[in-house]
Formats: sequence, structure tokens, C-alpha cells
Amino acid sequence: MYISSINIENFRNFKGPNNIIDFNEGMNVIIGHNNSGKSNLLKAMELVLSVGSSKRLTVDDFNKEVTISELKAASPKISITITFTESADEAEFSEDLVTVSNWLTELNKPYKASLTYVFYLPEKEEEDYRKAMANVTSEIREDFWQIINHNFLRKYRASIFGGDLSLKQVADSESLKKTFNL
Repeated sequence: MYISSINIENFRNFKGPNNIIDFNEGMNVIIGHNNSGKSNLLKAMELVLSVGSSKRLTVDDFNKEVTISELKAASPKISITITFTESADEAEFSEDLVTVSNWLTELNKPYKASLTYVFYLPEKEEEDYRKAMANVTSEIREDFWQIINHNFLRKYRASIFGGDLSLKQVADSESLKKTFNL
């Protein structure tokens, strides 16, 4: 199995959804100008794959190009999905398949599995968040980010879900450790 793609949403310089980067089986090389997001891509991969690393983020890890109306409507969240695809020469019932079996999104050959890291404000906090944002009279975006940082960031949660994200199936730490001992 190999990493076939990553989709990064609202993380650092990756704005909005559908920032999809595809990879080929085998070696891949990441090339780009300074400040183009190479390190941010690697950090995003680490958030999903590194079992021992901290999953907590700071307010500076959010993409700040959201509008004030978007900040008022709902709390910002970061989502990073890594898709794994069956290798061309992989055995039919390989150890890789067994390891990712709970994360499968496509059963046909080649199989696909995914892991999604989400940094989010729990639903029970959303009403308080919207009230706090509605009370801001400023039209300066940084003022909204300061409220998020001081009043809500400590309430944010980081989770890694396996498979279809709509099922909210938390990826178990044993499978993660077995697969990605980074």
C-alpha cells in the first residue's frame, strides 16, 4: 500500500476544501518555491501519521483567509485526509490490508483506505461560539481570531477518524502504531 493522495482543508496556507495532492506509487519528490507550503504539507502528513506527536494546534495553524461572515457563521476547523491505495504488486491478503481493514473506503481492487485528522470545536460549544462572534462589533478579522484564541481554542479537540468520515469511526491507536511507527 502507498499514500495516493492528501486533502488539506484550512491548514496554514491551504485555504478551503479540495487542496488535493496526488502521489504516485514509489518515490515522490516535493519541489516548490520558498513559502509555497512544502513544510506545511509535511506537517499535515505528520498530524495524521505520527503516533507520538502532539495533535494540538495553535490559532496560527488555521488558514486566516476566511471572511468575517464565515467566522461568525461557524467555528473554523482543520481537516486533513490521507488516502492509501493498494500497491500493484501487493499480495491478496497482505498485512497492509489487514491493518487498514477498518479504514477501507473502496473494496474493489485496488482497495482504498483513508485516515482523517480533524481539529474542531465540539458541537456543544457552537452556540456559545456563535453568540460570542455575534457580539463582536469590530470589522477587523484579527479581533475574531483573538476571541477564538482566548475563549475557544482550549475547547478544541483533535481526532483521527478511519474510513468514511461521515461514520465518525475513531482510528484505534494500536492500528495506528502498528502501521505508522514514525
